Amino acid sequence: MKTPPSLSNSENIIHDLLRVGGNQTHADLVASCTLCPRTIRYALKSLKDRGLLIERLNFRDMRQVLYSLKAEVKATAPPVVLRKS
Repeated sequence: MKTPPSLSNSENIIHDLLRVGGNQTHADLVASCTLCPRTIRYALKSLKDRGLLIERLNFRDMRQVLYSLKAEVKATAPPVVLRKS
C-alpha cells in the first residue's frame, strides 16, 4: 500500500516525515520541514480523521502530543527519500 493518492501535498509531506522519522511532536515536524505550523496542524488532523495517524501522550513533556503512523500503514508504505532544501 502506497501513500493514499487522495492526500494533499502537505498531508503527503507529514505522512512521509512520520514514516521515516517515527514518533514526532508538532514542534519536531515544524523544525523538519518548511510548512507553516497551522498547515502542519491541519494535516495532522486530516490524517487522524482518515485513520492513518495515532496520537499518544509524550511522557517527557505532557504538554505535547506524539504523532505516529498506524503500524499497518508504516509497514506497507514504500521508502521515500526526503530532501531538505
